[in-house]
Amino acid sequence: MRIRDEYQDDMRIRNYSERTIGNYMNAAERFFKWIDKPPLQVTRDDIRAYLFHLIHERGMSAEAVGHYRSALKFLYEVTLDKPMVVERIPTQKRSLRLPNVLSLEEVIALLEAATSYRNRVILTLMYGAGLRITEACSLRVGDIDSKRMQIHIHNGKGRRDRYVMLPKMVLDSLREYWRMAKPDDYLFPGQKKGRHITPHNIRREFHNARRAAGITKKVSPHCLRHSFATHLVDSGVDLEVVQALLGHAFISTTSVYARTSTRRIREVISPLDVTPDDDQPDDNSPVPV
Repeated sequence: MRIRDEYQDDMRIRNYSERTIGNYMNAAERFFKWIDKPPLQVTRDDIRAYLFHLIHERGMSAEAVGHYRSALKFLYEVTLDKPMVVERIPTQKRSLRLPNVLSLEEVIALLEAATSYRNRVILTLMYGAGLRITEACSLRVGDIDSKRMQIHIHNGKGRRDRYVMLPKMVLDSLREYWRMAKPDDYLFPGQKKGRHITPHNIRREFHNARRAAGITKKVSPHCLRHSFATHLVDSGVDLEVVQALLGHAFISTTSVYARTSTRRIREVISPLDVTPDDDQPDDNSPVPV
């Protein structure tokens, strides 16, 4: 069996998603094209040199470089059983950047600027229920539970299922869309029979609507999910509830939204706002001798 096939099969045995498998395969192929060596002749110095190239010559982010490192680590530790090739290769420290967030007014303006009603419904779902773009695109008609006002997300990130809220405004939009489109399997079918709409179409619609709404922030469709979480924290929803809605495995991932919540920041009183008079006793209070 070819190494490529074994690599793919090993990831499927580990229950990796097809998207992760595809990304890892692409990362490995790019590495071997750059190094121009058979896999069994690659050394630890070769991998270190490639990661250095990605950082200093390609200018890739720490997250992107970490993705390449993980792909090669799995290949050599699991498939090729040569862990010494990837031993002691350092990981790049990632910067803790806060996600970009839209205000509620910006979100509404963006949704209203979407030209396709179907795509507007998908973007509304992404914000109103905090869905990832792939989760929204792959919904099936049966995933919408209007009686319980919930949406069933199957095989989310990490292959985790979860339930999310179904806001009334989103349900009304979905009912109007269903009357127009009459989908019978995938809620948002694609051009090919038996397939759902591709995330690429929604990304394009998002950026067109962003420009039409006059939003100049550097944002991607995923910012709708960030905005959903931040606005929930703004309104006082507990972080553990937000974690469950987003499908995060760790509360530390969700805690970033406590730092993007402007309500919490506004509620903090600066020492400058505490005037000297606030520390003085009232005229009628007893004065210590």
